Amino acid sequence: LSSLNPGSELQASELQEPLRAYLSFVSVAASRFSDELLCTALRLLLCPAALAISTSTSALPPLKLALAKATSHLPTAEVAISALEHWHEVDKDGLSVYLKELLPLLQPLLFDARKRGGESTSSNDGRKNESKASKSSKTSSSSSSSNIVESTAALVELQRRVVVLLGRLGGEGKQIVVPADEALRGVLAWEELPPDTLPLYISFPITGTKFSELTLQLPELLPRICDLCTGKSGDRQTRAMSAECLHASILYLVGSAATDASNGLSSHKFIKLWKRMFVVVIELAVDSEASTRLLFAKLLKQLIHWFSSARAREEEAASLLLALSNGIASEDNQSLREVCASSMAEFMRYAIKQSTSKQISESPIAADRLIIRLKTMATHPDRCKRSGATIAFAHICKDFREQVSLVSRYSLSLCYVFLVSLKRSHSDHAALEVAAYAAKAVSDAAKIVIQTIVRYNDNAKLLKSRPDRGFPTCLSDLVDYLWAHLSSPEVAFHSKCTELFYTFAPLLSGPLMSNDVRGMKCKEWIKAKGMEKHHDVKTTLIQAFDCHLEPLPSLALSSSSLSMASSLYALLGCIDTYIWAFKHILSVEDIFDGNDIGSNNAKSKKSQKGSVSSGMSLLTSLKDFASH
Repeated sequence: LSSLNPGSELQASELQEPLRAYLSFVSVAASRFSDELLCTALRLLLCPAALAISTSTSALPPLKLALAKATSHLPTAEVAISALEHWHEVDKDGLSVYLKELLPLLQPLLFDARKRGGESTSSNDGRKNESKASKSSKTSSSSSSSNIVESTAALVELQRRVVVLLGRLGGEGKQIVVPADEALRGVLAWEELPPDTLPLYISFPITGTKFSELTLQLPELLPRICDLCTGKSGDRQTRAMSAECLHASILYLVGSAATDASNGLSSHKFIKLWKRMFVVVIELAVDSEASTRLLFAKLLKQLIHWFSSARAREEEAASLLLALSNGIASEDNQSLREVCASSMAEFMRYAIKQSTSKQISESPIAADRLIIRLKTMATHPDRCKRSGATIAFAHICKDFREQVSLVSRYSLSLCYVFLVSLKRSHSDHAALEVAAYAAKAVSDAAKIVIQTIVRYNDNAKLLKSRPDRGFPTCLSDLVDYLWAHLSSPEVAFHSKCTELFYTFAPLLSGPLMSNDVRGMKCKEWIKAKGMEKHHDVKTTLIQAFDCHLEPLPSLALSSSSLSMASSLYALLGCIDTYIWAFKHILSVEDIFDGNDIGSNNAKSKKSQKGSVSSGMSLLTSLKDFASH
């Protein structure tokens, strides 16, 4: 890209499409990046050469993401401002269409009032006579002061460039001001609580005056404190102090509930506060400030340990899981997804650790609540929630597989819901890797089922039907589902179905064996399936594999490309399944009966085998055609 001249047309026009496709892929995948990888991707997408070959609609998402990260990483902010300036010079009219979306993102950068280096220096000079620091401490202090000065100078220069850009935009610059209704949408008052819900008594060392004690209502203070913590104030010192205040308030709130005479049961009146504060705590656990991030990451773990125990109320634990579920489904914050995934694993681990074996086998409320939420997310239409569910399962899988009672209740249903998630990921962009995460989750759940049946002699009773499991009630139900969807149009889904059918069907009659014996067991299952309806193998295959086929639409210009793609995917699934069946399970004798082959006619057998070989070649050619 650096060798291309953005001011002139590309000499090699055939290079534009591969580069444009690559930039589009990186733009979509950037939502999964974090830290330096994200900054590097944004610098690539917003360099002048990349903007020269990209469309405005493809350049907009990375630009918005870079501006949102501006206050936490100044180099990224510099690249974003340079991209805005370049866009304004090249296509002023095209930029004006998106100013309403872009300019409000510049507000935090303009209002960022970082501590000036002079303040830090004067503060150090004032303390010089109080204590003598070591030589290394002085070196560290001077280095820190120089970093502060450099950061402040870079920020001031960026703010100057933003102001100059707003001046060049003229009247369009007014769009940096967010309308009142949008600005107030996120700062509406919290739900009101009854008076004296949680009074906070603060004593001062001044006795004998009316100011010796102050009574504050904590529910009235928390909304404003949370607003200051999450960046409503540009002053970093104010944010740090409000974060410490929020930390102390949460500890006070938990302690008040824990020491309540009714064993914390009265804490249900704080549930409205917890719903709001859990979201803020998770957000601060991935804050750009290291001190705030470390403080609230530790607090988040402590809250998980407390609310995953049997002592916590169900509503409070449900509110915590809801906040974690929303965080892990974040669309453009990879750090938040990682913290929420590890927090869910911590919740599962401590829910098991703080329960007895009897409680886990009979009613593991906290673990049940987490798994049920994951199952709901796995089949959600939103791809972010489906991806979040698969990521969370990858983190809790290690603790889940060690509990026989949980495996007995949920392993089959988890395998089923992740198969559904994989099916719904068919149309998701490959750069997002939603289908890859779902396929891994299916493999992990299937591995748990296989190990339970083979290694532990089915101690979870997965081969026996249990109606309380829901669907599937036993492994046989899951095998029937896999058989019905072997030739589905969704490529990754039907590939995983064939893989699991080849593994699970033999388990119904015994432990896993070699591939040859496994294929024979699958063949016996198919024959038994056909005998239920008095069909031979050939009819059984046709009914199962051709059920998803759709008639190909006309090739006329009026026909929909979407319907054509759907029909070709169905054809590809059918052909792929036939090839798999002939390669791993069935033979010529299974397809043609004795009358067709001739029991003593070797020439006829050879002819039929040649026909099948030619048919396989034709199927492979058709598969290549449908794939292209």
